Amino acid sequence: MSRRDKYSPDYSKLYSGVHIAPEVMRVLTGSDRKMKYCEYDLKTERVRKNAKTKATMVYPAREDSLDRLSEENNRHYALEVDSPEELVAAQDEIIRLKQALRKLEPDEWELINLLYYKEMSEAEAGKMLGLSQQGISKRLKRIYRNLKKSLEIKKAVVNSLVWRQIR
Repeated sequence: MSRRDKYSPDYSKLYSGVHIAPEVMRVLTGSDRKMKYCEYDLKTERVRKNAKTKATMVYPAREDSLDRLSEENNRHYALEVDSPEELVAAQDEIIRLKQALRKLEPDEWELINLLYYKEMSEAEAGKMLGLSQQGISKRLKRIYRNLKKSLEIKKAVVNSLVWRQIR
């Protein structure tokens, strides 16, 4: 006989003098099991040891509170969502980068296209363009430097316009 607790009461003592039909008893015990599942099993972490491999497996609770999910040590459960301001700033950066890329010379654009969109290595792109890997690397550094200057200038202009509107 199973242990008596609040999830498995002795119905013959609870309803002494009343005949309980087997179908009713099945429904009562089934509802008790569902109640135990909802109130206890979902909220309890389980630790199981494998006798053969001696490995310990921890099965986390299947129901959790927002406070526990938000705790620092359980950060992997929390959603990593950027603020609306960060999303707008990132979109702005992407738009500015696309505009700067459109201003590249055709040979510079071809190199960026091969390396980043077609995912070629510098050596593969060099063979295709008839240049050495070192030549490709030097061109790439020059392109980066020009893009960086272009983006910094635009950023400075945008910042100055924003400050003018604030004042």
